[in-house]
Amino acid sequence: MSEDPYLITRMIPGVIKGIQSADTAACVKHYALNNQELDRGHVNAEVSERAVRVTFTVRNTGERAGAEVAQVYVGLADNDGTRPIKELKGFEKLFLAAGEARTLTVAVPLDSLCIWDNGWTLLLGDYTISVGSASDDIRLTGSVTLA
Repeated sequence: MSEDPYLITRMIPGVIKGIQSADTAACVKHYALNNQELDRGHVNAEVSERAVRVTFTVRNTGERAGAEVAQVYVGLADNDGTRPIKELKGFEKLFLAAGEARTLTVAVPLDSLCIWDNGWTLLLGDYTISVGSASDDIRLTGSVTLA
């Protein structure tokens, strides 16, 4: 894309309509604010008494400072179709200088993994942990077992 404001205002609406026609969410923010190259390191998930603590590293591989909203999604690994494949359970906005890396920990409360079944019930088993910029832009995956 060009840095010419006039050209961008003429081109972006068509690009967004094209992306949205494929049932993918897109808005000007994706182009105006999120034009950074970001890399993520490995993901680690640990279970405590009250939460799953998801730890991962985000690195700005671009040539200028930028912002990112790192999003953590959780889903049952053996999903029978009665639950969503993944649900947003936490996020963290961060600002990174060019070349900077930061390790983040996002706590996912165990209460947020409960379902209503004549009372709140925590489903035990294997969970997939996904980290990305959006639900359709997952960059890391890991797993954790609740027993």
